Amino acid sequence: MKNKILFITLCVISIFNFSNILAKESFNEIIPMKFQLGLTGENFQSRFVKPENSTKENFFIESIWENKIRVFGEKRENKFLGSLLWKEKFFHFASGHRYKPFKGFYLLRDERFYSAFQNPNFEIVEQPIQSSHFLGLNHLDFGIGLFLGNGFSQKKPAFYFYTPKDIFAFAYSKENELYFSSLNLQDWKPTENTVVQLRGEGFGKKENYLGYLNGKIFFPNTNHELEFSMFREGERGSLFTTTADRFREEISTKSIFMRLSRNFYDRTFLFRQWSELGRSSIFEGNISLFSFTLGAICIGTRIYKEEPKDNLPIQVLAGSLSYEWKRKGSEIQVRAENRKNGDKLYELKFTIRPSINWKFEISSLFQSKENQLRSLYEQWSDGENINFILTDRETAIKLKVLGPILSLNVSGSRSKTGQEFYFANIQFRLEY
Repeated sequence: MKNKILFITLCVISIFNFSNILAKESFNEIIPMKFQLGLTGENFQSRFVKPENSTKENFFIESIWENKIRVFGEKRENKFLGSLLWKEKFFHFASGHRYKPFKGFYLLRDERFYSAFQNPNFEIVEQPIQSSHFLGLNHLDFGIGLFLGNGFSQKKPAFYFYTPKDIFAFAYSKENELYFSSLNLQDWKPTENTVVQLRGEGFGKKENYLGYLNGKIFFPNTNHELEFSMFREGERGSLFTTTADRFREEISTKSIFMRLSRNFYDRTFLFRQWSELGRSSIFEGNISLFSFTLGAICIGTRIYKEEPKDNLPIQVLAGSLSYEWKRKGSEIQVRAENRKNGDKLYELKFTIRPSINWKFEISSLFQSKENQLRSLYEQWSDGENINFILTDRETAIKLKVLGPILSLNVSGSRSKTGQEFYFANIQFRLEY
């Protein structure tokens, strides 16, 4: 009841201030203020999901004063929640279910919800989090402070620290011996011909942690690029994916991925994964036969190796033919693969950016139900990180639309046994 009253109060405050803005043209000049509201709807259908657990809803309304004070009211499923942020030059206070003083998707994460609106060109919608309270000091864009948060430190204050531009952040809970750290290094140029990007997060205990580290090293003069990813998943496989359909069966995995490419089309990569089922490896080489303005015709080869814990290892050679095109964030790939053991695989990937703020993606995989080996598939993540998994789904299709006011994430898949899964998440956001 208290949360419901708080939610209604915050909504009334936001609407009252918004009406004042509409009534007085000069109000913004007196007190600069912004206002945004949004709605999320989600549905997941399969015969394994109970009807009462198949849908989720979230409505929110937020008022922003001079980027110093933010008031957030929301209805998250059946809960009415409120959040407050007050940030001054040397002081930071946040309380509720939305605001943190530093970036970190996995710290205090509400695993049932996420915000797709993280474009810095617009007002972002903060990620939904567990109940928390932050109090800290800021100076020269450095921050330090204490906080309480459900699932991290509920009785004794935890400690946090972050650097300018959120390049590095750290949090520690003495109560539960939990750690959190994040790294966000963008467009670092150690030399004139080298551009480096590093992103990662880790959380948990020393002996049992989850997280990832992704990196890119680009050499503009030669157009070579090295990409790598290391990640460690936990139960439910929810480290990266924000959908209810995980596209794989393992409970926990450790994986590494490395790709070296020149002009995108000529590349080689290595993927290796460890899980309770054993170890799996894929090595690929790909070269362009014909390059032209509208892309390239490529041939490739892969070596698949499965090393189950309770069976003899299996190694299979595969060959592929593909059409590929890539330009400034847009990409098309149509690929067909035949394996020496008779397995077949077909892939379609399509990404187009009509403008810097809009993105349309389709990713699909089709393979025979008689396939003996699993195939490599790229999950949705936060839009920038590399995250490949192995899946034995006969069919997997994902569609994503992302822009300043709309996010649409739709997927469908079919397992080898004929079980079908359908997922849809749609988010709206309006800013005034």
